[in-house]
Amino acid sequence: MSQKMYNLTDNVNDGFNFDVRGKVFFMKYPTTEEIEELNRMTEESKSSAKDGEVSLEENQKVQEYMYSFITPVDHDTPIRDAMKTENLKVLQRFNAMVKAEFSVGD
Repeated sequence: MSQKMYNLTDNVNDGFNFDVRGKVFFMKYPTTEEIEELNRMTEESKSSAKDGEVSLEENQKVQEYMYSFITPVDHDTPIRDAMKTENLKVLQRFNAMVKAEFSVGD
């Protein structure tokens, strides 16, 4: 009797593209090690928070780490520069996109 075999790596993308005002970016899916590092950074920033507020410096560390997964496609503008002038709604959409794409649930 044969056992069922799951191939977990076929048809798996390395990342996804997204657009900010006509500039396309590629965001790679982080490895398990990279997610562990992100979780460590997040927990570290939460534990060092004063009155429940994470410091701007700690937020920027996490943000820069997330930005390290993003490369421009057919242009030279870093995501950091592209996001500087965007309003809160664009940042909210960016955060929702990352949450949806990086979710380890279904």
